[in-house]
Amino acid sequence: TSIAMIILSRVLKRGANRWANIATGIFNTGFVAWSLIGQASMPFYVFFAVVEIACTLLIVWLAIRWKPALESAVR
Repeated sequence: TSIAMIILSRVLKRGANRWANIATGIFNTGFVAWSLIGQASMPFYVFFAVVEIACTLLIVWLAIRWKPALESAVR
């Protein structure tokens, strides 16, 4: 999903890009959190999973708070 989001962030318009970031961030966060459930994971995997969860939650939070561009900046 990371490579796809890089490409889509350059191709999509603001509204679609915002919702794509929110949806992908929630999906990715849930998937990584789900992968921690079950078997005992190695400490390095848990560490990097927590870092990835924090980063994707930050992306979702920033996408939710994303304000529209100013008219002068659009030109």
